[in-house]
Amino acid sequence: MIKRKWLIYTVLIGLIPIFIRLLIYVVIKNVDHLYYLNEVDIVFLGLVLHVSNINELEDKSELDRNWKTTCIGLSVIMIVLFSALLAFSYFSDVDKGQIIQ
Repeated sequence: MIKRKWLIYTVLIGLIPIFIRLLIYVVIKNVDHLYYLNEVDIVFLGLVLHVSNINELEDKSELDRNWKTTCIGLSVIMIVLFSALLAFSYFSDVDKGQIIQ
């Protein structure tokens, strides 16, 4: 039951941007610049998975404290890295002439 809930609440929620992009691609056939996948979609999935790792580990008191702290710390580091990737991908979409210097 726990694995099924994780799959539904975490993975499927994280895949929503990819599903929406594929649905738009199927519905609107004449869009030339639409990609099947975008880096933002994959970064979003990574963020959702790491936040769910932290959420799941916070409530587990029977786990080894050092292992739990290490996993939560690595998830926090990955969230920071994914957030930086998300910012870089957003900046790549910005018109260079509109950036205030």
